[in-house]
Amino acid sequence: MDIDIYAKDVPIELQAIYTQEKYHFTLKRGIFLGINLTLLIITQILFKNEDSPIYLKYGSMIVFGLAMCGMTYWAVKDVDRTHQLKEQHNYEYDD
Repeated sequence: MDIDIYAKDVPIELQAIYTQEKYHFTLKRGIFLGINLTLLIITQILFKNEDSPIYLKYGSMIVFGLAMCGMTYWAVKDVDRTHQLKEQHNYEYDD
């Protein structure tokens, strides 16, 4: 069953899913990738700098690892929530 994404009875959650799937570059993805890249660059700068104290080097590595684990957890939960909403509202998957 196809749905009209612009119909008034379509929940805003489904409209958001549609937008995320339709466009490759979205604000949500941009922020997610920006945070990842920023943390990676900061960690690399601190770790490669010979003047950085050892606790700062390994502390930044630990923070980076924990942040990546947290972001991965969030991403998996977001995908699960998206699939639950699709099934709940009979959203047709794109072929």
